[in-house]
Amino acid sequence: MWAAWGALALATLSKGLIGIVLPEAALVAYTLITRDWALWRRLHLISGAIVFFALAAPWFIGVSVRNPEFFNFFFIHEHFTRYLTGEHHREGAWWYFVPLFMVGILPWLTVFFWTAKRMWVDAQSERNGFNWQRFALVWAAVIFVFFSVSGSKLPSYILPIFPALALAIGSQLITLSDAMLARLTLPLVVAAGVATLAVLFANAPIAAHFVGTRQPLGPLLAYAPWIEAGCAVAFLGGVAGWRWIRAGKRTAAVLAVALTSLAGAQLVLTGHDELAESHSTAPILSRIAAAHGPLRTDMPFYAIRMYDQTLPYYLGRTVIPVDHPDELAMGLKSEPEKAIATVDEWRQRWEANEQAYAIMQPEEYDELKREGVTMVELGRDVRRVVVSRR
Repeated sequence: MWAAWGALALATLSKGLIGIVLPEAALVAYTLITRDWALWRRLHLISGAIVFFALAAPWFIGVSVRNPEFFNFFFIHEHFTRYLTGEHHREGAWWYFVPLFMVGILPWLTVFFWTAKRMWVDAQSERNGFNWQRFALVWAAVIFVFFSVSGSKLPSYILPIFPALALAIGSQLITLSDAMLARLTLPLVVAAGVATLAVLFANAPIAAHFVGTRQPLGPLLAYAPWIEAGCAVAFLGGVAGWRWIRAGKRTAAVLAVALTSLAGAQLVLTGHDELAESHSTAPILSRIAAAHGPLRTDMPFYAIRMYDQTLPYYLGRTVIPVDHPDELAMGLKSEPEKAIATVDEWRQRWEANEQAYAIMQPEEYDELKREGVTMVELGRDVRRVVVSRR
């Protein structure tokens, strides 16, 4: 149990208060629903809390002492303000996570919905009274509802529900009859086949739907074969699994469906690199290095009215934000010398630099060029232009 408390501390250090809030909320909800009060006597609350605070508290205390503004920013702004308001501009409808859940639980979507009630009603408690299947369902429901009512939503927020649901679904895959499992698998096989055909024969119209000023058609068409391959692998695995289920080879069938679904998903995710031009600075920096040689590391690099999070990583150093505090506002308030407040101030520094570099959006580049700012274009893509002073 102490290891579990240690894991909660590490989760809190890595992800903030939800590292302890969500597990405790799930435990409270499970207890209220099942009346399993004995559970709390096995949690070693006092010694566990000592382990938790011994691991988690020192870092939070240390950083708060060195940075007094940290407490308000991290605990209030990044937790309560993020959850209760739309200040972080990551709003979503109440049903935001529904389609993400349905995709994330594949290939066992139909199995889950068919057996969800039975998972709860027929679940057997352990000798100590704990019912892990019911807890898995409560865990998933608490996390899903918690983030569905949040003012800030991102797809990855509901990832923790899937391991718990996988355990619960796995228990049902053992008990379902072969005939029922075959019937539940068939709709997903058909859906995978339809998706494969749709991407294969209608990839251009589908891709055109996602074209925008920041996303050209070419990379989307290059991504299509990866999606086709992923859907095809999942389809073929589903067909094989369906046939093996009907033949009574349950283990082989479940492995075929699970592994080919995983392989298909990995193909789709790997192919997303075709869209790197629109989402990362790696391609443009590589082209610039090939055409002009490595950029001088002793010269400043400015980010004009934008901040691309991939830039410092692929550049190998920090950049100087110009007129764009955004998510860096807290840090820049404490260390304003690490940024430039206005473009006019930047222009003065730019003209005084022997050599310097800057990244900006194409519209910003055109405007500065019209105003006579001296810049040499080193490279561009649909989202960015990188320039040098000389």
